[in-house]
Amino acid sequence: MLRCAIFGKTDAAIAETISFLWSLRAEDGGQRKHVNSLLIDFVVDFDVTVLTAKQLARILDSNPTRDYYLAGGAWSTQQAVVMATRPYSIDLKLGGEPFAFEDDGLAFVDALRKRQTPFGSLWITLNRNERGFSRANMERLLKLEVLESIKVTSRYEGRFLEPLSAKAKALEYITEGRFYRPEDFESIEIPAKDLNLTWYLDETGNYNGLLISFLNRVADLGHLERLNLSTSRSQWALDNEFPNISEFPAITKALVDAIAGNQKLTHLNLQDTYFLWYYPPHLDFQEIFRVIENHGSLRSFRISEYPRADPNYSWLKQLLSRNRYITVFDSCGIRCSDGSSVDQMYALNYFFCGSAELMKVSSSLRPTLVATALMESASECFSMQHFCCPTTLTSCVNVCKNISWHGHNGCHDNQYSVILNS
Repeated sequence: MLRCAIFGKTDAAIAETISFLWSLRAEDGGQRKHVNSLLIDFVVDFDVTVLTAKQLARILDSNPTRDYYLAGGAWSTQQAVVMATRPYSIDLKLGGEPFAFEDDGLAFVDALRKRQTPFGSLWITLNRNERGFSRANMERLLKLEVLESIKVTSRYEGRFLEPLSAKAKALEYITEGRFYRPEDFESIEIPAKDLNLTWYLDETGNYNGLLISFLNRVADLGHLERLNLSTSRSQWALDNEFPNISEFPAITKALVDAIAGNQKLTHLNLQDTYFLWYYPPHLDFQEIFRVIENHGSLRSFRISEYPRADPNYSWLKQLLSRNRYITVFDSCGIRCSDGSSVDQMYALNYFFCGSAELMKVSSSLRPTLVATALMESASECFSMQHFCCPTTLTSCVNVCKNISWHGHNGCHDNQYSVILNS
């Protein structure tokens, strides 16, 4: 990260230098997106409005794929319109206590309403004094359909459910649980297919009830494709506020119903939830794994750590034997495994899934691809006894039989011998 400070005799002189430096084009070459980002912050006595609308437009247009984070300054209505009307998708983060729109976001929202093309990604931190965005303007913004992705960190006092109903494909919402009741989630509409929800649970009485009610609503909606659920508590709360353990069977059931009810769900992340971090023995992981066994879309499941109640990994082995597409990760992003037989099962499933994908490839390319798969994967990743289990052998032979018939008519017997003797 490169940090710099700009000094000048006047605010206008500083703005001119800012405009020049920030309009320099970043080098291409496939650099990672987070490297091409710009954090804009100002000391208290700098008047950001001296940066003209033309200068701001030049800064944004010079690097349209850059992430912009405006963390300070009181921005004018003209500048707000520039931010909202770029003729391309933009990744824009607005917020922090020093940040504000001089009209509480009115011009920004009005300009967004007139857009005919997707805006891109917007991340807003809402201040307690509502100076950056008033509640009324924020509610108007959340009803717009031009946002592809929105992240809202709310510091508003009191309930603020409207972000959950934002008409965006992807939504991340960070809020305080103490303002909500379980009944708040019973009928709420959540259009997003990619949902990331974080609750701060200090001073929250019935947070088991909140979680159960939310998961029940997720089960009813049934359209989620990605779900990340997190909770956060201070050390004081961890030491002094404890959940009702007798309600954990209800949490397990609500979670199972949410998974079963969302058959398009591909990624589920629960690694930062209080019930997995601090109370995993009270959850029925066998029930959770059992519903995943029959899930047709789920590809990754992230937990804090593998349950110690199953030291032999028998629950995971059963899951992997019945759902060949799933991978279970811990909080470090490492595959849960016993280091031996589970690794072999992952390798077997990886080969199985790759073989199935070959059927989607042009028939002229299949023989070359299957030979590569056998040479680079099958011979290195698993032992003969695992490969020759009846179910998997039959499945792989069926796949490769189709590959043989479509690839080299008349020589499929030789190809079978390669598969069975690898």
